[in-house]
Amino acid sequence: MMGSTTAPPGSPRHIELTVGGMTCAHCPQAIEKTLRALEGVVSARVNLASKLAVIDYDAGRVKAIDLAKAIRTAGYRPGAAAVRVPIKNMHCSS
Repeated sequence: MMGSTTAPPGSPRHIELTVGGMTCAHCPQAIEKTLRALEGVVSARVNLASKLAVIDYDAGRVKAIDLAKAIRTAGYRPGAAAVRVPIKNMHCSS
């Protein structure tokens, strides 16, 4: 049997989620307030122009799915997480 997938408390994580349904300058504030209310969220910043929520959280206390649920509960549509994968030894566009 595999080990537990639960992260130990104090495991810092960073995630960027797209957010749909924002229509005015008050929307990011509402989402940030909802996210910050979750135990384990260290910081939450939401940008209306880029439609992106940038969240730092303790993976041992809150999971990414909980973040998405909180956004949905606030009345918005959480999207996919943005992950950057570095690729070494690329020398040209082909």
